[in-house]
Amino acid sequence: MVFYCQRNCFATSYKTVVVACKKSKVQLAASEAATDGKQKSNNKKQKAKEIECYEVLFEDTVLFPEGGGQPDDRGTVQLQSCTQCSNNTANSEEKSSSAPTSGLNNLRNGAHPEDLLTECASNKECCRSCTANVLRVTRRGGEAVHYLDKAFDVGSEVLQRVDWTRRKEHMQQHSAQHLITAIADSLYGFATISWNLGLHTSSIELNTNAVSADQLQELETRVNAVVAAAVAVTVQEYELDDPQLDQGIRSRGLPADHVGGVRVVSITGVDSNMCCGTHVANTAQLQAIKLLCVEGGKQTTLLTFLAGDRLLRYLSDCHSRQRSLHALLNTNPENFVSIVQKTQVSLKVAEKTSKEALRDLASAEAHLFMLSSNRGEQQRNIDKESTTDALTSDVQRCMLQNSETRLWCHHRRLADMDYLNALVSSCDDQGVLKILTAGEEKGPGLLVIDGPPDLVGVLAPQVCSVLEGKGGGRSRFTGKVTALYRREMAYKLVRDYLHNLHTAS
Repeated sequence: MVFYCQRNCFATSYKTVVVACKKSKVQLAASEAATDGKQKSNNKKQKAKEIECYEVLFEDTVLFPEGGGQPDDRGTVQLQSCTQCSNNTANSEEKSSSAPTSGLNNLRNGAHPEDLLTECASNKECCRSCTANVLRVTRRGGEAVHYLDKAFDVGSEVLQRVDWTRRKEHMQQHSAQHLITAIADSLYGFATISWNLGLHTSSIELNTNAVSADQLQELETRVNAVVAAAVAVTVQEYELDDPQLDQGIRSRGLPADHVGGVRVVSITGVDSNMCCGTHVANTAQLQAIKLLCVEGGKQTTLLTFLAGDRLLRYLSDCHSRQRSLHALLNTNPENFVSIVQKTQVSLKVAEKTSKEALRDLASAEAHLFMLSSNRGEQQRNIDKESTTDALTSDVQRCMLQNSETRLWCHHRRLADMDYLNALVSSCDDQGVLKILTAGEEKGPGLLVIDGPPDLVGVLAPQVCSVLEGKGGGRSRFTGKVTALYRREMAYKLVRDYLHNLHTAS
């Protein structure tokens, strides 16, 4: 089935009727799970989250269901009979019924392409109680399945509205992919295996293990020449058994559950391709295409590209980052790489020096503890302890010894796990119970507890719990903690346990 959104790619709203509605669940990225329907982008891989919603079918739809490599649309669905926003609905309805046809006619009559690309439903203010956010749209056979955050009665008249910014970007990237695919094939014989329209960039997988810099540049030049020529992009519908579908039309096959006619998207004189997606009306609407990079594999190459509005936004972001780097590095952009390389070399030297210094310091701290212990600076009462400040305020150390167990509590703010392990290695007396920590008072920190296995097994989980962390190990317990400011509580817990143990014995 061909939907309204496929026949009228520039339509941004559409009046239709609800034919089915039931409770359902849908998997969404965590950033889209909020009911405001707005997608928040970041560079982290997002986990899917299942949320409750409503599965709604309409007589037809202006909202594109995902397919052909193109993501689905977002938008809203508004009840027509709501008295609070009836005036808004009527105005939007009138514009939605006339905009697609008049817009396309104006394009054919010579209107500037951007006049259509900026077209949008004029009035987005509506009553929240009668408006649902579109969470996802999928195709199931000949049906477009809409997942909404509100329910509608069957038979209700509604007005669908498209998130035009999202749709426009998808149209530009999809049409650009068709153009790149066609010219890469005709120029070098690189066939497209698959493609991906990502959140920030798009990519095409080509059946070659390498694309040279010269080939990439020539491909980009040829592609943008077609963009500048404002070549018409047309869509025709055919019956599935139409013999014309075998006349040089590119195809990767139809879905197993395909129903109805077949759409063929043609870039005049360049390419004809079976496709279910939404596309621009001519190549000038792509504005420009940039082939960013290629990543070669054993048998295929991934080509990353941007087109249209995404390319402009990418350029703006790059310029903003360049200005920020200029202020940080205090040099011109052409010197950024060399300055960063020099900084990295200096950083590696500093890190190596710091590690060696911490390792030497750990050895000295352990040696000092052992010397103090061997000089007889021990106390026979387990409730008393000797606490000695180190050379800086960053180190806190307490030493305790009785006839049974010696206790060494040590903390350093600016240290890492290598430092703590070096302390253990330098103080290899297994008769000493070592409570060693590193990190900020109220930030993430590290914990190492080493000593007699029986004591470590009993005390380590308790100490880790007091410091609000997680870890494991028997003779040497290691963990990550978040409440180093509670160290004194942990020390007291250990001292009390040892005192009770010694008293009982």
